[in-house]
Amino acid sequence: MNPQLLNQRIEPGISLRNGLSIFTLTVLFCVLWTGNADLESRIVTIRYFLIVLTGLLAFIVPHIFFPDRLMPLYQLGNVSGKKISKLLIKKFSRYSLPIYLAFPMMMFADLQTPTEHLSVKLIYTLVATLFYTGIGCLSLFRYIKSGDESQFWKESEKGRNLRRKVADYLKYPLDPGAIPSLINTVWITVLGIGTVISAAYVGNVYGPIFEASIAVFMCGFGFLQMKRTEKKIDRYFYSTNAFFREFFGETLTGDDVAEQRRVEQLWWVPKPLKAHVWQFILQQERILPAGRLIAAGHGAMLFIAYQKPDETFITWLWVMFAVLHHLLIALTFRSDVSPGWLHRWLADRKTWFAARFWMQVRWILPLLTGMSIQYFIFGTPDFYSQSVITAIFLGTAIVISYAGQTTQNRDYKTI
Repeated sequence: MNPQLLNQRIEPGISLRNGLSIFTLTVLFCVLWTGNADLESRIVTIRYFLIVLTGLLAFIVPHIFFPDRLMPLYQLGNVSGKKISKLLIKKFSRYSLPIYLAFPMMMFADLQTPTEHLSVKLIYTLVATLFYTGIGCLSLFRYIKSGDESQFWKESEKGRNLRRKVADYLKYPLDPGAIPSLINTVWITVLGIGTVISAAYVGNVYGPIFEASIAVFMCGFGFLQMKRTEKKIDRYFYSTNAFFREFFGETLTGDDVAEQRRVEQLWWVPKPLKAHVWQFILQQERILPAGRLIAAGHGAMLFIAYQKPDETFITWLWVMFAVLHHLLIALTFRSDVSPGWLHRWLADRKTWFAARFWMQVRWILPLLTGMSIQYFIFGTPDFYSQSVITAIFLGTAIVISYAGQTTQNRDYKTI
């Protein structure tokens, strides 16, 4: 195979339209979120944002990177370990583009004092960027090495004994192969959030330069950990891919998910759409355990509310959390999840548009429940804000579902 063609296939770019859409939505959201805030509120907001992102990185990395659907191309091209490392960093950067754009927008998109405190704004933009990059590298480092350990726990006698004891005493069907991932999640969360909080304390006491020095250390530490794996990263990468292909194919999905999720259980979906929505949900859960991810998000929202931030801040955070639910719709854009030829065969385009929308309606009840619990405990968001957030959630679900349908239309034209 032509090496240049292989590189183009492995390293797909972002189209101009998608890039402009990401840029516009990110800028608009950041202006609405922090545009009228003072400098101190911006700094606090960006610290909270880092805490949320740390929890996300601690959990979501294996679901994004493994199993890699381009694995046959890596093997066909005999891609070196150094190249694999660069590809992983590049893929991480591509997924993180909105976040890297959000950091300067949150600090510099100042509608009240746009020309004041520029040096402090620049320092905290760098602090956020360095922290996020360092924690991302640490997460990649931990998960890229988890394949061998997970396989050991899944197949060894030690792992089988643990499974038996947990089932006997706790009545819980634990898969021992998930133990290294659980350890990684806790390790990354504790280290990342602990460092962000410690740096914030140092910044408040000694100034932003000292907080920036901790961010530099975190980024350097994460980068060095990734460099340490470079010589053996191809072995780690292939073994971890093999494990997660088996793990996501049998443990989180397969017959277990089919038993847990039946067409008849989709009580909120109109009868003509049940089978189509079920197909989307089943395929999505084979890639990402959405329920646990959303539950973790609600836990993070309660944690942030406990810190008693500004009411406007917590309301906009709920808006962001509600919109982030629709990343699950994005999974249905993938050709390996919902190929165009299959869609054309099973139903028309309007049906698939409606199916994507109704797939997201399932999150309205948990969203309202989470907001109501927080309102009962902390007094925010109020019922009017909850209704606005719900309306935004439904509106963005329609927009993103339509965008997915537009993507699907291109598949129709190629058939």
